[in-house]
This record gives sequence, C-alpha cells and structure tokens, in this order.
Amino acid sequence: TNLDYPSEIVFSEVESKGFSVVNEFLDQKSLEQLRKVTRMIASSEIKNGTGYFYGKTGTNQRIYNLIAKHPIFVDLISHPYIINLLDRIFDRPTLHEKFGLNSMTAHIVAPGAKSIPMHIDSVLPEPIPPYMVRCIAILALDDFTSNNGATEFVSGSHKLLRRPSPLDVTSNEVEVAECKAGSLIIFDGAIWHHSIANTSNNSRMGLMLSYAASYYMELCGEEEHLTVIPKKTIESFSPKMKQMI
Repeated sequence: TNLDYPSEIVFSEVESKGFSVVNEFLDQKSLEQLRKVTRMIASSEIKNGTGYFYGKTGTNQRIYNLIAKHPIFVDLISHPYIINLLDRIFDRPTLHEKFGLNSMTAHIVAPGAKSIPMHIDSVLPEPIPPYMVRCIAILALDDFTSNNGATEFVSGSHKLLRRPSPLDVTSNEVEVAECKAGSLIIFDGAIWHHSIANTSNNSRMGLMLSYAASYYMELCGEEEHLTVIPKKTIESFSPKMKQMI
C-alpha cells in the first residue's frame, strides 16, 4: 500500500460513527499474497485437526495467533499506517507506550452461515468508559457484501457506553460495511456490530487486527503472545513489534 497516514476523514468517522472504511488499502499483489498464506494455514489446520470452528452452523473458521505462523502478518501489524492511526487514537499524556497488540486472527465465514449476535469488543463492565480501550481493523481478503457475511454496525452506538439488548437489535438502524477486497474497516471496540448471514455460495475471508490501550494489560495480553510465539520468532521482531506483544 502507498498509504502511510490515515486521512482526517478516517479519524472523524471513527469518532462520530464509530467506524470507517478505507477503500483500496492494499495493492493487488499484497492482497493475493495474504489470501494465499491465509488459505494455506486454514487448510493445514483443517487437515491436522487443529482447526477452530464456531457459529450456529459450526462452519465458520477462525485462525488464532497468526503472527507465530507467518512473517507476512507481522509486516501488516506494524505497518506505518496502522501505527500512525493508533498513536493518535490512543494518545494521552504518558511516557509509556500507548497501545499493545490484543490479537491477530483470520475469520472465514462459510456459505450458509447464520448471523452472529450483535455485540461489542470492549470487554468491560458497564458503563463502558467514554474513551477507546480497544481498536480493531478488519482487512477484507474477499469482497464484503450484504449477502456474504459482511460486518454490520449500528452507527454511533459506541457513544451509548453499554452492550446492546435484544430490543436494541430490532429498533436501531444498521449499516453494512460493504467494500472491495483489500479494503480496511477500522472501528471502536465499543460499537455494536456483528457479521451477518452468508447467503452466497462462497466463503468470506477477512483478517482482524486488534489493539488495546497499554494500561489495559489483560486485553493486550489476551493471546499470551510471549507464551505461544516461539522465542526465535520473537527475536526476529522489530523493537516496536516486541513492545506491542
């Protein structure tokens, strides 16, 4: 990608709506490389019996701890665009690092998969703090459409500072984040969202890059990076990457 710094529109939309879509974030070559590696890992985990499946139909696949599985994901996590985005989003008067890596996962929504419940990703007691504790970026490896399991948001719901109730799900207007493969969807972890049903004939694949404010160590260390990533792999990381894990 040629993008190194988010536009003011991105920051404004994340603040006001709770999410923003950055079209054509990746060039075609990088997109194809990420697709190839992610599919390879997904197939390997199915074959060796370590694949994790979820959802009402039990057919959606999630791949955890990607940074221990291929260096291409490390490059993405520490991309200048992402670092510049998070430096500003998590800015506060401190001498400490402002954020850490929560997790890096792949999500493959299978054909026929049902929608998952509306939820938030900022796993805190209510009321949710009025400042961001978790920021997520979804990289679309396939087109995200209204019929293949794209992510759906309730715009502005991050300002309500609570989880959605069943009544909320039926009484609020929703917005599907439709975008082309290679796009980036950035959102506040407190926004109400979910992946919708996949009524198409093809799976929908995306990567989820999740970061948390550095003072929230339980969330930063959710995947136990220092335990599950081989020491030799950690030694190859940049100083910034080492700090984030």
